[in-house]
Amino acid sequence: MSLHWRGKRNSYGFLILGFFAALLAPISYFMFPINLMGSVPDWLGATMSYVSRTAAGIGGLGTLLVFLIWSFWRSGYTPLERINFMLQLGVLLALALVLKTGIKEFTHSPRPFTQTMTQALVLPEPSHFYKLDEAQKDLALKRMERKVSAWRIMNWHGEMNYSFPSGHTVFVAICLVFFGALLLEQKRYVSADILLIWALLVAYSRLWLGMHRPEDLFGAIALVAFIYWCVPKHYPVEHPKLQPIWRMLRIQS
Repeated sequence: MSLHWRGKRNSYGFLILGFFAALLAPISYFMFPINLMGSVPDWLGATMSYVSRTAAGIGGLGTLLVFLIWSFWRSGYTPLERINFMLQLGVLLALALVLKTGIKEFTHSPRPFTQTMTQALVLPEPSHFYKLDEAQKDLALKRMERKVSAWRIMNWHGEMNYSFPSGHTVFVAICLVFFGALLLEQKRYVSADILLIWALLVAYSRLWLGMHRPEDLFGAIALVAFIYWCVPKHYPVEHPKLQPIWRMLRIQS
């Protein structure tokens, strides 16, 4: 397997990831820190929560399906080329999941909302939150319900692990380098812009919800850049030993 990291599609991936980082920098600078206390309009809380959900769990799977259909539609790629792309995407996601989880457990960075809980005198210090068991964490968060928007509390209950790097931002960065590169290669610039705007909205939602700091977001971008540089872009899907399988499945290039 060859890395082919100098290819045009690979350059497009780094290009759109660079735009993402460049646009996220002023957003993070001017919008952070965010006051997590007090009520917020329901429409805003719902928007931030639902945008965030498009980059994780069932929502993330739905997003991947939409982007796969979107980027392959009328693309002219052969079935074997599409299989090659799917293999690359699978390797990117698998490596990112393993490395992101490992880094979180190594850095033990508390989420920003634990700082707010400390300011509200619910915790003696942010790191104390991670010494509690699940029931104690839920009880501590319940004490914040009258001080913080229900939309934020709901998200805090859902993600009580460590903060660095942002898993949601890892996901959107992978979508940018992979699907963004395909869209730019196809000269579908409006679609690439929409993809970039979605990625920025997800990243901002993580700040707004109190789940991450800017360094968590940029750490995720750096992680994905490293993985994307390392992961092979071409796989031996046309190897002679695989031809019987493709014939059986009637997949031909």
